[in-house]
Amino acid sequence: MTQGTVIIFDIGRNTLSLDGNGDQSFFQRSKEFIIHVIERKIMTLVNEPLGLLLMGSEDGSTTIVNSKFEIPCWNMIRNLPCKPTENTGDWFESLTYAVNFFPNQNIDSTMESINKRIILITNFMTPSDIPEDKKEKIKNKLYKENIQVDVIGCDLFEKPSTNSDKNLAQKIVKNTNGVSILFDDAMEQLIFYKKKHVTGNPWMVDLCIGPNIAIPIHSYIRTKSEKPLKTWIEVIRDPISDRASTVQVKKNTFYINADNKVVNKKDVVKGVHYGETIIPFSVIDKKLNCVTESKSLNIYGFTSAARIKWENLNYDNLSYIYGCKGDKNACNAIKCLAECLMERNLVAIARGIKKRDSPPRMYALMPVQEGKTHHLSMIGICFKEEIRHMLFPQTDCEKYICSNEQIDAFKDLIKAMNLNNDDLDDSERFDISKVPSPSVQYAYDSVVFRAKNPFKPLPKPRDEISNLLQVPNLIKMKATDAIEKMKSVFVLNKINDNQKDDSEPMEGADELNITENMDSIKTKSIGTVNPIDDYKLCLSSDKQFNEIAQEMTNAIETLFYSNSDQHKSKATDAMFFYRAESVRENPTFYNEWLKNFKMELIGRKRYDVIEIIEEKNMDFIYKYDNTLSQIESIEEMCGMDTCNLADVAISSDIREFFGNM
Repeated sequence: MTQGTVIIFDIGRNTLSLDGNGDQSFFQRSKEFIIHVIERKIMTLVNEPLGLLLMGSEDGSTTIVNSKFEIPCWNMIRNLPCKPTENTGDWFESLTYAVNFFPNQNIDSTMESINKRIILITNFMTPSDIPEDKKEKIKNKLYKENIQVDVIGCDLFEKPSTNSDKNLAQKIVKNTNGVSILFDDAMEQLIFYKKKHVTGNPWMVDLCIGPNIAIPIHSYIRTKSEKPLKTWIEVIRDPISDRASTVQVKKNTFYINADNKVVNKKDVVKGVHYGETIIPFSVIDKKLNCVTESKSLNIYGFTSAARIKWENLNYDNLSYIYGCKGDKNACNAIKCLAECLMERNLVAIARGIKKRDSPPRMYALMPVQEGKTHHLSMIGICFKEEIRHMLFPQTDCEKYICSNEQIDAFKDLIKAMNLNNDDLDDSERFDISKVPSPSVQYAYDSVVFRAKNPFKPLPKPRDEISNLLQVPNLIKMKATDAIEKMKSVFVLNKINDNQKDDSEPMEGADELNITENMDSIKTKSIGTVNPIDDYKLCLSSDKQFNEIAQEMTNAIETLFYSNSDQHKSKATDAMFFYRAESVRENPTFYNEWLKNFKMELIGRKRYDVIEIIEEKNMDFIYKYDNTLSQIESIEEMCGMDTCNLADVAISSDIREFFGNM
């Protein structure tokens, strides 16, 4: 049911007084609250009409900011007064105006179905002059029309008051099931944007068990990945302001053939690229490719809940299953099934088709109990093709046996970082599934700021957003000793992410990183993180040069074979450095490796790497570079029997495979 709200904003001179212990006036706190309410109604796309009344305007009467009930818009915020007036207003007179404001609005024919709510923002410093008989009429009208009255900025129930106006307002709030809270409590509920609660359309189908049992059910989506903002609209840039104009971009799609002629869209057939040709595959082919079936949900069988591993489930579009509304037998059947599955710790495996001509999927139906309600949750089971293959070294071996000291260190760390600690606040315990997304909240903040300030740069996230996923201060303090102990019993090398990260590090991000001072770690091998520094450290050790050369070339090859431009740049720098070192020391290892490396590159058709080697002058080391080199000229190099066609066609991995047979 839609809610219609009237906000009464006291702007009289009595609002110049400071609010509580803060440094803001009652007027400033009131305006801040109203702005937050309007912003959140706009951003959550709630189509609920709003009226805004000003109490204590220039002539001392009640005036209207927006002349009629309307959906909240940015102009409501822009039209708010900047400062209080020199007059005072009568709060009960404004309340009377607000009560009569509802039926006078010609919104639509569903006006009577709107929940009516009045938000009164005043400090009751100016007594009301309305006669008692008129007050009784308004009170009766409030109760008769079920109008809820809330008072913001004053807690009427905190302690008994001798103020007759406060006592009257207290009775009205209590009898209309309203609330009376201070600004701090009200603003706390408006810190984050809340998503509009929309009851989705259910998926209606029969849950079939065998050939004779069909239970009518309603399935509602519980979790679904959605974008926080509406669909972006492209508009023409205003050349004067260099900002977005109100003219939207219109797009037309044309299909052009090889003869540069426009082709009708009906004659365009999509295809898939396998091999050297594009294979046509139309929409009709897709329909014929799957078994034509109607929507259905059939229980395949029952299995132990222990067999359902969470890592093999598809968590997008988790649904809840209830018996069909209004069907008592269906509701009882689902309730009984859920209770039996829960009692025996079982899960139902079902085969489902969401709509006609869509491919079938397998689902796990698990029992759920929320309060006194028993129902089923339905979640997709991943097929084999949907699971990425990952190889990890075995850890259940002697190499990875942990010492008692290491185990105790982790136990101490877990104990220190226990979120069930009684000393933590409710906001610090990480309330599962009730923590807002920082990125979503900042996206809403950015849109609100840009709507009100089109020419200013976006601000950084506010503290309430930045602190959402920060480690609680108490946890940080208690975990300090445990982390230091972890550093002493584990020698961990810092690694870099594969993807380039241009973002600035977050404050305090290093406080819980278990890292070692890189200067104090003696490198035993050359890795891909910083091969040049690793090479220099290895030279200062007792390692043989041929081992160092082998590790360096392995790192260079690994980086070149990666598709990342960042890795390719790092490989180029490492190879340039290694060639320079080889020119100075011994070119034999470099030349022999480069010969095999080029053969491998040709076999992989990585001609882009060969071009980089030639452009950066990283080719073979000749005798005029170093007398130890056995290559005197390019012509001699070209005449060497470096490879044959068979070697080029077969990669090193395959040669090693046959060599080990």
